[in-house]
Amino acid sequence: MSVQVDYLNYDENIQSVKVPIEKDIYQVITPVVKKEHIIFSMKLAGYLMQRGFVIKRMEKSTRKGNENRNIFIFNSSEDLLTACEEYADTK
Repeated sequence: MSVQVDYLNYDENIQSVKVPIEKDIYQVITPVVKKEHIIFSMKLAGYLMQRGFVIKRMEKSTRKGNENRNIFIFNSSEDLLTACEEYADTK
């Protein structure tokens, strides 16, 4: 069975697919884009992990002068930003 698929562009980064289900009925499939929050402090990353935030990945820093340091990447959320503010208030 062959299905005609139309691609819809909301912007250059997100491409949705319009899949026909029945006559004049379509399902629009859009990929979920999750924002990331980059943490440069190992202490802050540890603080966040102790509070239940899961680290998405860890990479080497590409900042000039900090090539030997790690960066910690978390999925961004309101709760994560609130926890970062709480950490900053304790300093």
